[in-house]
Amino acid sequence: MKLNSGGCSPINIVLASISPWAKESVTTAMEHNMMKGYPADTFKPTRAEAATVILKSIQ
Repeated sequence: MKLNSGGCSPINIVLASISPWAKESVTTAMEHNMMKGYPADTFKPTRAEAATVILKSIQ
């Protein structure tokens, strides 16, 4: 996994901005390349991303 300049995993940085109840599901989706964070190490879920995750999960 690519590390950022601070030595932390991008997934860990993105997860800091996600509600506790969703972290496990988002982690799984990110590990399987079903979704990704944004350039500023943030996570902004949208309806389009939800549709993409659903589509990728059934393929």
